[in-house]
Amino acid sequence: MSNQKSKKSPGFTLIELLVVIAIIAILAAMLLPALANAKERAKRISCLNNLRQLGVGMTVYAGDYQDKVMPLSTGAGTPCPYILDDPGAQTTKAVGLVMVTNAASVWACPNRLGLPFWDATYSQWDIGICYFGGLPSWKNQSGTFTSHSPVKLANSKPYWVLAGESLLWNGSASRWMSPADETAGRPPLYHNMPPHPKGNSQVADGGNEVFADGSAAWEKFEKMYRLYRFSGVTATDIYLYQDASDFESTLVAALPNLK
Repeated sequence: MSNQKSKKSPGFTLIELLVVIAIIAILAAMLLPALANAKERAKRISCLNNLRQLGVGMTVYAGDYQDKVMPLSTGAGTPCPYILDDPGAQTTKAVGLVMVTNAASVWACPNRLGLPFWDATYSQWDIGICYFGGLPSWKNQSGTFTSHSPVKLANSKPYWVLAGESLLWNGSASRWMSPADETAGRPPLYHNMPPHPKGNSQVADGGNEVFADGSAAWEKFEKMYRLYRFSGVTATDIYLYQDASDFESTLVAALPNLK
C-alpha cells in the first residue's frame, strides 16, 4: 500500500474568483470613461478637419464665381443653413466637395449618422452641418438684422462663420430638435441633438466652426447665441458663436434674449 499522499488539482477558491472579478470591474469602470472621451475627441478632430476642407474648397469655389461662396437653399421660402439645393451641391464637386448619401463627406460630421441625404421629395440635400455662406440677412426671435455671414469673400470679415456643427433648437418647444420633429419619411435630420453633450446630459458642450479666412476652431456653447431662425414647418433656432465686434447696436442689445 502506497504511503504517497494524493495531490489536489490546482484551482481557485470562490473568494479568489470574486476578488479577481471585482478588480476587473474596477478597472473597466476606470477605463470606459477614458475610452469614451477618446472617441469623442476623435469625432471632434474629424469634424474640425472636415470643416477646414470645406473652407478651402469654398475659397476655390469663390475664385470661379466672382468671389462669392455657394448660396444656401431658398426652396423652403427662407434660406435654410442645413439644406442645399441639388444644382449647388453638384457644382461643388468641381472643387472636391463631393456629396453622397450617407457617406463620409465634409457636409456631415461623424456623429450625424445617415447624413448627408438626398431628399427626392423636396429635391434637396439635407446636410449634417450648418452652412451659413450666402446668408443675405440674419433673422431670429428678436427681429431681422444685417447679415454677418460670408457672401462675397472680399467683403467678409475673416472671423465670420462660414459653417459649423448643427446645434438646432426647437423654437416653440424650448428643447433641442429631435426625431419627433421630422415629418414622415425624412432622414435623421434632427438626431443626436446636441451633437456634443457634456457627459450623458442634454447640455451642449460646444461645436466646431470654420471661418471666412479658412481657419477653424472649437467653440464652447457658453459663448453661443441663437443668431438665426429658420421658419420652416417647425421654427428652428441655430446656435453659433461669432465675434460681436461689428454687430449693430440693436443686435448687441438683443443678445441676452438669444441665449
